[in-house]
Amino acid sequence: SAGKVDAHIDFAAVGNFVARQQFITGINAIGLTGIAELDNTPLSYGVRSDWPIFVSILEKGMARITTKEDNQIRSKWLGLSANLFRGSQLELTEKEQSWIQEHPEITLGFYPEMEPLLIVTENGNPSRILIDIYKEIETITGIAIHLEIDDWPSILQRAEAGEIDGLLVSAPALAESIGLIHTNFLIVGTPTIFAKNDAPFEIKSV
Repeated sequence: SAGKVDAHIDFAAVGNFVARQQFITGINAIGLTGIAELDNTPLSYGVRSDWPIFVSILEKGMARITTKEDNQIRSKWLGLSANLFRGSQLELTEKEQSWIQEHPEITLGFYPEMEPLLIVTENGNPSRILIDIYKEIETITGIAIHLEIDDWPSILQRAEAGEIDGLLVSAPALAESIGLIHTNFLIVGTPTIFAKNDAPFEIKSV
């Protein structure tokens, strides 16, 4: 809004949230990137490639979150609703139940600031949408999910090296590039171009 840059690209939800939180005025979303692979980016859990059964458990947990619960989480942080999950009964196979007994705790990684998806508060506790969702999945599956917070390159290196069990959220292609497997989409990100309201240009693609 100060005119120091011509435009900024961010996820639509992130850009709008930060603008509201910081009382930034005079900017608006003027379009998408025009890159098909980016304009609707599915984000999902990324987990160790030797844990395909955990992917199945996570997906069942995600499906168990009701539309009402999902809307409550998103309304809490975004002030809008988005029906991304369908509630259903959690039915685990014997193998999945045994896997949970053998792996009662897992560790996922993410980076500290991606409002409104995640932010680390002043007292050091992570908060926002992703935290509320994974707490729901903890309750549903009985698995204790620990979260490691660090800069993104370090988290990716640790996930690739097997030092942590996966990523709290990731684009599927990124997860695959470091040897992880991924769940169905958890949330969809839409990279959006923001510019001043009176910007003397139009961007249709980048």
